[in-house]
Amino acid sequence: MIERELKFALDQEKFEAVRCMLRQRCGEGKKQVQCNYYYDTNGRELAARGITLRIRQKGAALQGQIKYHRFGGSNESREEYFPVEKLPSALKFRGLNASLLGSLATVREKFCGNGWEADLDESYYLGKSDRELE
Repeated sequence: MIERELKFALDQEKFEAVRCMLRQRCGEGKKQVQCNYYYDTNGRELAARGITLRIRQKGAALQGQIKYHRFGGSNESREEYFPVEKLPSALKFRGLNASLLGSLATVREKFCGNGWEADLDESYYLGKSDRELE
């Protein structure tokens, strides 16, 4: 799948303003919690090649994803998925040994309009948090 996405970092005040505007326009968004587990080599070889290797958990379901960034245009990426039954501590990818580096938990609120969709994300990682509109 080829995905074209735009992301905008928001401070807390702007995040709440955008959430209020979207709720007025679309009603309450659909909330979902997900956790992403990121893998790379010790030398961050995948990141250097513009590749993200992760496993996404939604509820009890796990799904592997390989995301190739800078595919086509600057905001396009190509994604491939693979099945996962349990969370591994390491993955083999193109002959490289990729270890689990860390995780990111996201509370996502999805809004849909007439031919468009927007996600408001609050993410938590390494003792930090951020907010974005995607």
